[in-house]
Amino acid sequence: MSPYLNVCSKSKETTRRLASRNIRFIRAAFSIVKAIRITPYSCKYSKKIYTQYQLLVLILFKDYRNQHYRDFIEDIGDMESIQQELDLSAVPHFTTLQKFFSRIKTLYLRYGVQENSESVLFQR
Repeated sequence: MSPYLNVCSKSKETTRRLASRNIRFIRAAFSIVKAIRITPYSCKYSKKIYTQYQLLVLILFKDYRNQHYRDFIEDIGDMESIQQELDLSAVPHFTTLQKFFSRIKTLYLRYGVQENSESVLFQR
């Protein structure tokens, strides 16, 4: 058996494991964000392309992966399973996440993330 085939099978196995870990994180983060009970959109005149749930989960996932906004958005563009899990019709521009993060109320983050994240999100 070729050593190259062995290395390829190990990398596929590692990729699958990471993908399932990412999906578990996304599902847990989404359930926590839903429990915070923020409104789906910031105002009635918003474009309604992305919900606040989707954007907040993306920001939590970015922090979980410890990446910068640009690199993270490039990776999300390649992760079709994550896009399907979050029901994203298009990948947001990195400035969309930055602007959302700057305007989100810290009250939501304090209430939801501190209470729930330690037990669910950051278990690797």
